[in-house]
Amino acid sequence: MAERMTFSHFSEYPFINFINTVKMERGEIKEQLHDKEDLTYWLELMVEHNQLITKQVEHIQSGPIGIRELQSFRDWCRSYFNGDFGKEEFSNRLSSNLEEVPLYFELHGEHLIPLPSSKGTDGLIALLSYEILNVMSEGTIDKVKACENEGCLALFVNKKGKRRWCSMDVCGNRAKAKKHYRKKTSV
Repeated sequence: MAERMTFSHFSEYPFINFINTVKMERGEIKEQLHDKEDLTYWLELMVEHNQLITKQVEHIQSGPIGIRELQSFRDWCRSYFNGDFGKEEFSNRLSSNLEEVPLYFELHGEHLIPLPSSKGTDGLIALLSYEILNVMSEGTIDKVKACENEGCLALFVNKKGKRRWCSMDVCGNRAKAKKHYRKKTSV
């Protein structure tokens, strides 16, 4: 693992956190998902934040992991949110992922949890595809926005329609400080 993965905003949606495994740093795009160790760290974060359960993670990790394939899926998802293609094409491919790797469900406490029929990369892509399709069915997908800070690649869910930044603490304060500085220097 090159360096510890960081997030300016940690979402309640695993697919957003997965898409946000690439970030902008000093004007350069930085990959945070380099190898299996990085994926393991990301999966552990998902368990720590109650977005996946240990059984799902163990199931995924017990199969072959293709980092390039995961990066490609992530980048393809990101291109949808950048407006490169429409919702129908997006949902068709996600549905196709689930046809290739169907899910089954188990009761965990009081909740049904999805488990992919395949392990490894295919299993993780199936779980993420399922989550995105669920978010689409709820209408939440239309609330996924990109941070307005041009130096940030993070996506977030803008539930109330008023947010502009992935994190007020990071990007929002930077934008406000920059605006304040411009005002002061132009006087």
